[in-house]
Amino acid sequence: MAAAPIEAQARVRRAVRGHVLLGGARGRPVAGLWVVLHRVTTASGAPMDSLRTDGAGAFTFHVTAGDTTALYLASARYDDIVYFSEPVRVTTGDILLEPILVYHTSPTGSPIGVSQRLLTVARAKADGSRDVLELIQLLNPGPATRVAADTVRPTWQGVLPAGGPSVQRLDVTEVEGRRFARYALHAVPAGTAVAIQLGAPRFDPARLVPVIVAVLVVMLGGGLYVAFRSRQPSAISKFLR
Repeated sequence: MAAAPIEAQARVRRAVRGHVLLGGARGRPVAGLWVVLHRVTTASGAPMDSLRTDGAGAFTFHVTAGDTTALYLASARYDDIVYFSEPVRVTTGDILLEPILVYHTSPTGSPIGVSQRLLTVARAKADGSRDVLELIQLLNPGPATRVAADTVRPTWQGVLPAGGPSVQRLDVTEVEGRRFARYALHAVPAGTAVAIQLGAPRFDPARLVPVIVAVLVVMLGGGLYVAFRSRQPSAISKFLR
């Protein structure tokens, strides 16, 4: 029997399966939760499909495998927080993702601490300077995802060396309707204070729709009330006659 052509093999539909669990790896399944499948390539990334989990918290997407360099990952929003699966490539067979673990949120709990700090020093450049990258891993010892109580107090804050380094904005990525910005610091001398000022939020005309509808309802109700009151005395007088 001859093997199928490579083009036909590339068009085979593969299944990407997974579960959503609440509270950890041994948590209970979350039924009826929206899960989104994302496809990420070297050029772009975008959501492909979405569905709700079944009664067992399971979901199954069907993907036409073609681009072997593309990465696929699933996301689930719970309690207004988005959680992601590990990225996978869909090439030779069906994929079973690790469970997506979601949690309740809380603005209180045990303090969030630093569990690891990784400092990477690059090879010296021609001028003798070196690029330094510091990665900080945080540890949340509580059972819930920590969220800020307001816009003034952060969930966690760290201390940077004092002084005045330049802050370079790298890019902004939008995921599940939320925007995440990346920044890079350059030439951080000792004693420098760092401050990042966020720009004003973009105006979205769609946000005015509920306000306009509410105003129109009030105006219409007021007009009907005035019209009814103006007609009521004449109607009574006519009845008395």
